[in-house]
Amino acid sequence: MSRRMRGVVVLAALACGLAVGSCWAVWPLVWQKSSQSAFEPGRLDHLSLSDAGEIALLPETALQLDAEGESFVWSLAESRQGEIYAGTGPRGKVFRRGADGKWTLALETGEVAVTALAAAPDGSVYAGTIPGGRIFRIAASGFQVGPAIETGERYVWALRALPGGELVAATGSRARLLKYSDPGSIPPSKPDVMLESEEDHLLCVMRMPDGTLLAGSAGHGLLYAIPLAGPTTVLFDAPQEEIRALARDGDVVYAAAQTGPHVFPSSRPAPASASQPAGTVGPPPAAPRTAAPQGAATTSSAHPERPDRSAPPRVPTAEPPALPKTPPPPPAPPRAPVRFARVGPNLSQAVFAILPSGVAQQVFTSDQDVLLSLVAMTDGGVAVGTGQSGQCFLISREGRLTRWVHLEEGQALAFLRTQAGELLVGAGNPARVRSLGPRLATTGTLTTEALDAGGPARWGVISWRLRGEGLARVSSRSGNSERPDATWSAWSSPAATAAGSAIESPPGRYLQAKVELRATPGQASPVLESLRMAYLPANAPPSVDSLEISSPAVDLYGEHREPSQRERDKQAELMKKRPPPGMRRVKWEASDPNRDRLSTQLYLRESREKAWRPLLDGPTGSNEYEWDVRNLPDGAYRVKAVVTDAWSNPPGTERSASRESDLLVIDTGPPVLSPLAVASASGTVTVKTSAEDSTGVVLTFEYALDGADWTPAAPKDGFADSRREELELSLGGLSPGEHTLAVRARDDSGNAALARIVFEAKP
Repeated sequence: MSRRMRGVVVLAALACGLAVGSCWAVWPLVWQKSSQSAFEPGRLDHLSLSDAGEIALLPETALQLDAEGESFVWSLAESRQGEIYAGTGPRGKVFRRGADGKWTLALETGEVAVTALAAAPDGSVYAGTIPGGRIFRIAASGFQVGPAIETGERYVWALRALPGGELVAATGSRARLLKYSDPGSIPPSKPDVMLESEEDHLLCVMRMPDGTLLAGSAGHGLLYAIPLAGPTTVLFDAPQEEIRALARDGDVVYAAAQTGPHVFPSSRPAPASASQPAGTVGPPPAAPRTAAPQGAATTSSAHPERPDRSAPPRVPTAEPPALPKTPPPPPAPPRAPVRFARVGPNLSQAVFAILPSGVAQQVFTSDQDVLLSLVAMTDGGVAVGTGQSGQCFLISREGRLTRWVHLEEGQALAFLRTQAGELLVGAGNPARVRSLGPRLATTGTLTTEALDAGGPARWGVISWRLRGEGLARVSSRSGNSERPDATWSAWSSPAATAAGSAIESPPGRYLQAKVELRATPGQASPVLESLRMAYLPANAPPSVDSLEISSPAVDLYGEHREPSQRERDKQAELMKKRPPPGMRRVKWEASDPNRDRLSTQLYLRESREKAWRPLLDGPTGSNEYEWDVRNLPDGAYRVKAVVTDAWSNPPGTERSASRESDLLVIDTGPPVLSPLAVASASGTVTVKTSAEDSTGVVLTFEYALDGADWTPAAPKDGFADSRREELELSLGGLSPGEHTLAVRARDDSGNAALARIVFEAKP
């Protein structure tokens, strides 16, 4: 069937009461959907899809903040008092949600983006920015307190407040981990350098229960472990260039790693020059590497040298330029489904689970461009936020993968699990904050792709399997265009029973199903495990795509060639594939649009005959036949292959197709050589003869004098191209006396005739 159809032949007992007309196939087919790959081409609204092909309702999403004038919510944090903070760009603002649930503007940094937020034990919140590399303090009252901390770096990518009140900042373009012992002091205290790496940036930082800090880098994708006491080590070296996000579920650390140029989405490409006005971001000026302070850890990568990557990943710099007013563009084509797996060939982005033993397992990869955020889930595992389509995924503790929430926005940039158990996500394009759950969406809809029967078809029953409490309402529609349009039928009424209900849609080529899931209030989501639709295609005729008869394994010129070894090997391989002299190999290719089982009968006819006679004793399911032609009279023949689908259809409904071969000349007899006529005069001997073939063409003459090797000779007219050819040899320089001459003629079937004569050469 078509490239998108997933069909399997089922027993005739599944005909589901359909009457079989004179032009319809007898065996119904079934579209069976019960796997991730089968459901992926469809559209999922408020539904999740697991790698086991199970579909369930998503958490209910609610809009919390729409940051007008901003494009991205880069960071989220919750203060000790339960207030929520959101850092945005490209105008570098911080918004605050108070106890009343209302959002207010808490801080304008004058920077491009607030890329990091951290809540301190004293109730204050710190905001890290780019490209100025500053850290601002927002007091528990919700207002900025004191001057900003100048880190001396261009980029503050992550912040972490420690239980003792210290603040840790991960920076670039020098990859340093800075610790401020008293970040709230005025003036701000000088930092201790906990780590100065030869990497380009430190993008994320996380604290383990024992106080060890983990920091992920950009450059070579290193995950550093910085303990309270002892040397810094590399915990994990990723195949990708960057470790963008970290999360912890129990004693398992998850790291989102990816190739560098796509870490951050952008509304337009970042400027390339470092000498730009304030408020823009570009590659920073080269900064000399300085030795690490006493007690700081300096590490080097085991990777080979690579070009300098001190420039940050692309970051939005401003709003996109205004576009001229033009007519609205046509609707965009449907977005390709997000493909995901535990392992796969796409190594540009992946999530790794790092076990306490240090073993790292790849647990997720997808065809999305960017992995942006991670968060641990309350029931175990982690959620992964991606860019370009706002798709989020779940990774369970058991390694099960689920295509989860699909945001209306373009990117899922930051997650936050609040003290009250609320899960928030900061999104980009546009800048919004949404809550996910804890309640389920009331309904969710699966709409399958338009399933193609390959031609006119009638529909049987539709059935499905549902696990858990709740219900599924399943309907269908049909049409004859690949994309559903106004010519399609309306959606049918819901099917009556999951065990199997007749599809009410009218016959057509394409069928589409819609499944609406509903949960029972207070219960977990029902799970759709499979969807099955039977159909009966019209019986289209098969086709004979090719019919060839190979020539015999005869090399007329092999004795006189001086080919290279390569040419000799090629000729030898070709000769192996051909049948021996006297045999022909008939080969044909046939196909059937219904994928019916085909059988073939071969027929033979001489060119002067009118009737075809069977070449085989009966039909064959093969597509090759070895044919002995030695008992056939010489002549010109044609072979006809007749292919039928009778094995798959009842009498009266079968269809057939035929194809005739090119003209085949059978020539088993050699040419007839006339007696050799010899005339000798003045030391020169002239030999004349002719060769005539009753069926084929005389192609070659050869002669051998006195037992020497065969020597090719041209016919009298210079062209060996007809049934009768004449030969005239002039042999000079012969010694006087008796000589023996042999002449050989071959036709185009390799048949040879030989004549000999003994003569006297005169002086």
